[in-house]
Amino acid sequence: MYSNRPISVNTLINPNAPQSLAKSGVFTSQAVDLRQIAQDGIFSIQYTYTGDGVITWTYSMCSTKAGTYFTPSGAENIATSTTAGTDGLTFEPEMFPFMKIVGTETGTNTAIISELYLNIQ
Repeated sequence: MYSNRPISVNTLINPNAPQSLAKSGVFTSQAVDLRQIAQDGIFSIQYTYTGDGVITWTYSMCSTKAGTYFTPSGAENIATSTTAGTDGLTFEPEMFPFMKIVGTETGTNTAIISELYLNIQ
């Protein structure tokens, strides 16, 4: 059951500044501070991208904002082999105070990511 807590929306890619993701390229978002907003542990991303690229979405975590981010052992991908369009994906990350969203082009083409949001409740 969902609580009455508000959902925090974090803009990870500004729609006015799209990010190009070349073949085998990697996009890593800025760090998101989860210390005060991840009360219920409900996470999702919303993305929009164009082109023929295929993107796998993952996340990395850290105990400090400026530390070394890593993918926790046992972590699952948010999604694999997503194709161009707009979609929303839910996931359940491990408990850490800081997170980054990572998009990796796993095909043989380019993707232009025009929107990426992290939603947290």
